[in-house]
Amino acid sequence: MKSITLKLASAMAMTIAMLGAQIALATNVTVPAGTGFLVRTTQTLSTDNVSSGHRFTARLEADLVADGIVVAPRGSTVYGVVTQAKKSGRMAGTANLSFTLTDIMINNQLRPVVTSEVSGASANTAGKTAGTTARAAAIGGLVSGSSGAKDGAKVGLGVSMLSRGNSASVPSGSILDFRLLQPFSG
Repeated sequence: MKSITLKLASAMAMTIAMLGAQIALATNVTVPAGTGFLVRTTQTLSTDNVSSGHRFTARLEADLVADGIVVAPRGSTVYGVVTQAKKSGRMAGTANLSFTLTDIMINNQLRPVVTSEVSGASANTAGKTAGTTARAAAIGGLVSGSSGAKDGAKVGLGVSMLSRGNSASVPSGSILDFRLLQPFSG
């Protein structure tokens, strides 16, 4: 009985050591430039209540993975900045809202990232919205079948800017698609 307990304890110690090695590796893994990932906004971003330079938070919608290793788990906090927030004129023009991500929180440490910019305008976005929705649905279908395609369609709709009067906004809970412009080490 004692030898079984020792073997079990040894196996548990080996498993813990392997998990520790995977965690250590995850902090040394580089996510290549061009990697796409989805985030869900945690607040409404609107030209009514933000301006250029405003910082915001969001959450990773899925694990950020490189070489089969999770670098940042789903739900990790990501930070971004509004790069442009412009209301349209009273009689003409379009409202514009643009933002990018700046950091990801991993193991209670902020890790800087350089991502693509997500932007939109309040006027004449119907064609762009349809194309973005179709692209996101196709990506979702590849990842998770028909339920993924439905989720992908939601991503496309999340990128669409909602307009009201002379402002543009992205509601809290919208899913946005970003792409790394530079490699990221987790």
